[in-house]
Amino acid sequence: MAISSEIAKAILDRAQEKSISITPLKLQKLMYYCQGYFLAAYGERMFDENVKAWQHGPVVESVYHQYKGFGSLQIPHTPGVSFTSLSEQTQNMIDYILDSLGAFGAWALRNKTHNEAPWISSYNAAHAGNVDITDAKMTNFFTLELANEQDFQLAKILDSSEKTGIRTNLLELPHDVNTEEDFVSWING
Repeated sequence: MAISSEIAKAILDRAQEKSISITPLKLQKLMYYCQGYFLAAYGERMFDENVKAWQHGPVVESVYHQYKGFGSLQIPHTPGVSFTSLSEQTQNMIDYILDSLGAFGAWALRNKTHNEAPWISSYNAAHAGNVDITDAKMTNFFTLELANEQDFQLAKILDSSEKTGIRTNLLELPHDVNTEEDFVSWING
């Protein structure tokens, strides 16, 4: 498990390579998505620090304090932790997050987090900043997100093969399979 400041630097370094601008608010949301998807994919944290539920969405507090001086401006690139010094899993996840969410602005990501269960179920205005978004909440939510993404990718592949006339070697489900029990019976032969 890495230190949160190392992950923040790695995100900034990789974003620079991909020509993605990062503000402090956007960095916070990308950190949250890295942690959540990493928990769902690998069953462990990407970085050591808890994610807090603050008014403007999930926050990694030490990283917030490190970069808050930039306000709403882009964080300038200063070489830091080598991206390649991180585990392959961590590198792949940072790339996935930047490739899928890097084009969104800070406020779009902030609004996205405000519509997701981990922040909604954790944020309490009376205790703003003092409530952790638990690993369990993130794991549950992002496991479903990964499953939905896989379903979406599979649907795109299947739709593409139908449109192009490419034959697939997929099995057809018998018409008499209507329930989970029917499916299990069919699989078990």
